[in-house]
Amino acid sequence: LGCGTGLNFARLQAAVGPAGAIVGLDLSRSMLSRAQARAQRHRWANVYLEQANVGSRNASGLLAPNSFDAVLFTYALSVIDDSTTAWRTALAALRPGGRIAIVDLAMPHGPAAVLAPLAKLACITGGVQWRRKVWQWVACDTACVQQRVLRSGHIRVAAGTSRPDLRQEPNVEPGPA
Repeated sequence: LGCGTGLNFARLQAAVGPAGAIVGLDLSRSMLSRAQARAQRHRWANVYLEQANVGSRNASGLLAPNSFDAVLFTYALSVIDDSTTAWRTALAALRPGGRIAIVDLAMPHGPAAVLAPLAKLACITGGVQWRRKVWQWVACDTACVQQRVLRSGHIRVAAGTSRPDLRQEPNVEPGPA
């Protein structure tokens, strides 16, 4: 969700194989155009793209419940205006035992904290709401959680497995915008 230019498609192709499918949703037509060009260039016939706002109140109609084995947000969830709705939509779309992952941004810490003003400027310019800490939602709403902190904390990666007890009401509190 928030597939952008399809930069992840090559790795996803390796994961789903020729019998699987990749469904990419993004709000930006220009991003989807580049993603489509990438899929055509590599002859990936199993890539399906659609312009959609996964953070809209009627987003739940975009993805059928229990219809996906995995959902990936790469630098997208902190940009989506209503990230809570996008997260809930994604969780509902997962099949039982499905995996969900978030890769997103935070402010660097430790010795790299001196770069925080530049990181904030880059985030503001790109519309990133880093204060939301969206990667923490994985630990709240999934099981078998794996997390990594990279680049002195500037990049956060979290993945988990859907939990049947949270299929309807994820434990998401919107962070400050």
